[in-house]
Amino acid sequence: GSEGEIDIFDAIRTLEQRIGFALWIGEDAAQEGTWQAIKARLDILSQESAFVSPDQTLETIVSNKSAERQALAELHQILQDLWSARSGEQSDTYQFLMDRFADFSPEEQQRRAIHNIINANQGFLSNLYAAIAWVVVNTLRYPLVMTNLKQELAETKSGLGDGCLADLKALESMHYFEQVLMESVRMAQRSITLRKVLQPVSVDDGTQRYQVNPGCYITTMLSVTNTQTEALSVFDPDHYTGNKLKTELLAGGEHTVSTFGHGKHACPAQKFSHVMCKIVVARLIEHYEWEPLFDSAEPATHQMGGVARPESIVRARYRKR
Repeated sequence: GSEGEIDIFDAIRTLEQRIGFALWIGEDAAQEGTWQAIKARLDILSQESAFVSPDQTLETIVSNKSAERQALAELHQILQDLWSARSGEQSDTYQFLMDRFADFSPEEQQRRAIHNIINANQGFLSNLYAAIAWVVVNTLRYPLVMTNLKQELAETKSGLGDGCLADLKALESMHYFEQVLMESVRMAQRSITLRKVLQPVSVDDGTQRYQVNPGCYITTMLSVTNTQTEALSVFDPDHYTGNKLKTELLAGGEHTVSTFGHGKHACPAQKFSHVMCKIVVARLIEHYEWEPLFDSAEPATHQMGGVARPESIVRARYRKR
């Protein structure tokens, strides 16, 4: 609509799902009526429940995954019907997967294609939408961030035209967008990371001191290590140069702050995530005026894993330009 109010995290999640259906299935999956049916089943299979609402795991175990099994069966039927309704070949993911598994029987070909589609959509959704939602939240609560993003977008468009958001080189040149994403993810990270002890270390938990020997692993929460200094305890996109944290902020070591991981364990979808975030946020600030309807927005205290969801609903009002 031209104006209204939204729950930022829920709205971004739904928006990303619809984009994901077009990306990882085909544009026919993102059509009105179809996307809602796919969304309803994928919500039941959502991987984020494991770390956002771990209490639901007991119900899943006790029921022997009955709701999940039913959702999976219904998704198979919806996607098979979608395929059957097509006339001629299409250049999209569903077609690519069906071609990829063309040597199998028709039943196995469909099963493999559909399982790949489901996995792609689940992985796409698990953390990226929360990261983008925090970028939106921070853009709304820090006027300077909004100003800088609009300026960078205007400069990119003036140099490369209105099609810049479909141009990978143009998107990669939008460094301030990257800084806002990296800083938003850093502050909202709730993942747990195993760190191997390389030399004897003493750990004080406030009541007792432990001596930990080399070869052991210590589980650390990124919510603690990512914000452990006075400088890192506050939000500031200029902590980053593009997607690189400034070295002077890493006095405790190269790996003390983590967003998308490090080395061979780094998220393989980092570049994709940056591009996705830039496109979505650029569209939102370009086409709508925004008013935050929240005084504060804090990460959930009960979450262990992934990018934080908010402790309470975060709302905003929008009006189309």
